[in-house]
Amino acid sequence: MTGYNLLPKTPSNNHRLNFAIEPTMAYSYALGAGASEGTIHGITIKWQASAFDKLAQEASRTKQTRELLKALTENFVYLAALCIQSTTVEVT
Repeated sequence: MTGYNLLPKTPSNNHRLNFAIEPTMAYSYALGAGASEGTIHGITIKWQASAFDKLAQEASRTKQTRELLKALTENFVYLAALCIQSTTVEVT
């Protein structure tokens, strides 16, 4: 599984191990945590200021970290741009 670590939880009563999947910041196609613009493999990703500011609100609402949501968004828009052969993506 790319982008996830499998972490063993406490064994259950039937002695089988349960696993929790924890997302990591290892998204292949993401800018740095504080970057609002950058290029990944020839595809430029630009964040509008309002979208960049919304990350904190969405992180609070979804109980995720701002960095995780940012990396996930950038990974997704990069792959979408690759599919449609675009060289620039703007997150609004």
